[in-house]
Amino acid sequence: MPNEELNYEQDLDIDPDALDVEWLRQPRLFMKWAELYAEAKAAEKEAKQNMEVVDAQMSTVVRLNPEEHLGELKVTETSIANAVKLTPECDKARKIYVKAVYRAELLKNAVAAFDQRKTALEELVKLHGQNYFSGPSVPRNIHIELDRRKAVSKEVNKRTKERLSTPKRKSKK
Repeated sequence: MPNEELNYEQDLDIDPDALDVEWLRQPRLFMKWAELYAEAKAAEKEAKQNMEVVDAQMSTVVRLNPEEHLGELKVTETSIANAVKLTPECDKARKIYVKAVYRAELLKNAVAAFDQRKTALEELVKLHGQNYFSGPSVPRNIHIELDRRKAVSKEVNKRTKERLSTPKRKSKK
């Protein structure tokens, strides 16, 4: 599912006039986002392991040629560790890890939101059972409604996928 288009905002929407359709969609939506979260956690772990490997490799490079990386500084564990952190390779690996952590955290919260969606559906059904909403007088075809919603979902997902792939940064003013 890594290439699947993502749009948690649209998937979280609930149509109170189509609670039957929403209940039919809920388990699949929850599982879709839980699977995306699991994939993101695996990518986070992989990025962390890669970052640790790069740090170890750069530590060896710095230790083999301390003059090039430390200049006039005294060779100590602290100066070596600091020089390793400043290498472009370590910086790149850290950025990839931070992005993976961001994506996993965002998807963890999306999964929690789908659990809240389930609770909202339960409460809406209770309200419907108490005639809180006035419903349509003509029954609708649930299969046509599901197909319509799937078509709309595919078109809107691209925006959220882009947002998930690039963490927002606060501008410095």
